[in-house]
Amino acid sequence: VCGVIYPLVVTGIAQVAFGNKANGSEIKSGGKVVGSELIGQTYNLPKKDPNNADEQAQPDLKWFQPRPSNGLGANTLNTQYQLVISGATNLSGDNDKLI
Repeated sequence: VCGVIYPLVVTGIAQVAFGNKANGSEIKSGGKVVGSELIGQTYNLPKKDPNNADEQAQPDLKWFQPRPSNGLGANTLNTQYQLVISGATNLSGDNDKLI
């Protein structure tokens, strides 16, 4: 009873009450699920000047940062794109060279 009925009831309530969130906050494109809003999200500090469009967002280092915001630099020499270079480093996440 508890192994079947309870999970079905809780799942049903979650689907009705929370719809999108119960399914993992899916992102759809062309009717197909292509990802989740929650995977890879960044946590940035508020901008010092909200009206300045050129001001770069700074990561809030008290939260885990899932992707490198600057990496070890960028490769723009042999490509038309600005590719972030990643690799091993012994610098901490809040080191001035990485921010």
